[in-house]
Amino acid sequence: MVLFHSAEFTPAGLDTEFAIPVKEYVTGTRDFTPGLCLKTAVKGPYTDLTSVYAKQTEWAEKEGYKVNGPLFEVYVTDPSQVADERENITEVYYPVKKYHSKRKLRNYKY
Repeated sequence: MVLFHSAEFTPAGLDTEFAIPVKEYVTGTRDFTPGLCLKTAVKGPYTDLTSVYAKQTEWAEKEGYKVNGPLFEVYVTDPSQVADERENITEVYYPVKKYHSKRKLRNYKY
């Protein structure tokens, strides 16, 4: 898993954090609880991921959500075990928080 703390690549690089699941707590580990997230599963090369970020951001803004933590990716397949990069599976998570609704909710009577 990779967490992206910076929004864009700069000449200095990216502010990223790499994480692996562990069975038990040891010194230096921390819990990761991102809360509510948009999730998109992508099958294909890693170069396809950039368009996913843009689509998630666009959907979130349109639906009244804002970012609530660093975007992160989970690599479902091991790229060293996949013969064709089109077979890579990556889950992209975008932590969000609802800030308002652009849709009017209907009041239903029961």
